[in-house]
Amino acid sequence: MSEKLMKYGSLFVASYCVVMLLFYKTKIDTILIGILRELLTIPVILLTIVLTVLNLIRVLKSRGVEFSSILLVVINIMTLLLIFYGGEI
Repeated sequence: MSEKLMKYGSLFVASYCVVMLLFYKTKIDTILIGILRELLTIPVILLTIVLTVLNLIRVLKSRGVEFSSILLVVINIMTLLLIFYGGEI
């Protein structure tokens, strides 16, 4: 998987989680948002786990670690924490 694709996937997952948490905290709940949340939540969680593992493997295997690779790992780990502990913020 290319780094560009992993970067865009990580940013999509992080933005999805932030937007859904914002909707939850502000009590914005329409039918369309509920449908999107039900359809996308499980695939987003699985994608986050896969991207985190792939990014960690890339960082651990490479000798010269790029800043963007480390940033992707941090974004993915923060997103996982937000998914599992976001309601308690």
